[in-house]
Amino acid sequence: MLRSASSDYPTEILFPTKINTGYANPFTVAAAAPAERAAFIRQTYLHLGFAILGFIAVEWFLLSQSWAPSLIQKMTGGMGWLVVLGAFMGVSFLAERLAASGPACLSSAAPQ
Repeated sequence: MLRSASSDYPTEILFPTKINTGYANPFTVAAAAPAERAAFIRQTYLHLGFAILGFIAVEWFLLSQSWAPSLIQKMTGGMGWLVVLGAFMGVSFLAERLAASGPACLSSAAPQ
């Protein structure tokens, strides 16, 4: 026999408005007021725009250096791409391990 879900459980259990992900703020922007969502989207795209401009500035600076053409030739010629890919894999592995370790590495330095 089928029972009505709303009669068995409180609405908060069936349709939670707060999702606890273990982070400090369990609320999502999707549940915020429209003005707050618009401000969040505006800030996000502003941040993205400045990040893209910063990337362009860094690339312009690096490519305008006198040693850039020889470095580009070394990276793209022969087996240089394997070194680039290996370095990318190594840094990605290290970053993933550090991210997965959580705040435990920070708490050991804190006084008890």
